[in-house]
Amino acid sequence: MAKLSGGEALERKLAEMAKGLEKTGTLRIGWPENATYPESGLQVGLVAAFSEFGVPSHNQPPRPFMRIAIRDNSDSWAPQIANLLKATNYDAPRVLDMMGSEICGQVRDSIDALFEPPLSPRTIARKGHDKPLIDSNIMRSTLTWEVTEGGVKTRGWFSSAIQKIKGWFGA
Repeated sequence: MAKLSGGEALERKLAEMAKGLEKTGTLRIGWPENATYPESGLQVGLVAAFSEFGVPSHNQPPRPFMRIAIRDNSDSWAPQIANLLKATNYDAPRVLDMMGSEICGQVRDSIDALFEPPLSPRTIARKGHDKPLIDSNIMRSTLTWEVTEGGVKTRGWFSSAIQKIKGWFGA
């Protein structure tokens, strides 16, 4: 049978890790409610949702930039979080803040890389270029993240945007 030694040191280290993880947090990526397009007043989060899922009634196909960012990057998030927890002495809210910045960058990269499906000739003529998801750059530039601490759930950009979308589609 194997002999274990250093049990007290292990207990101290586990207690240290647990203390750092006592503060829980929630990371949300998206657009603040007050982020709007100046010409229309539409919330950027709504326009992002329409872009992500499409609006068939307006002949707008889905351009799933968010789902692509998740698909292409989510496998690396758990190892990154593990490494960051070690590097920050298990400060979970700080790690979530760092991951928020990283994931927002990945979503912006996904917006930049998306060219399919192509824009219609009419849209290209109106915009003066053929790049989907980039018009005024407001959606890309207002993407942000938020960390809430202590497990307190607040009503924010996502829940409000979903309620408006449901209302628009009669859901």
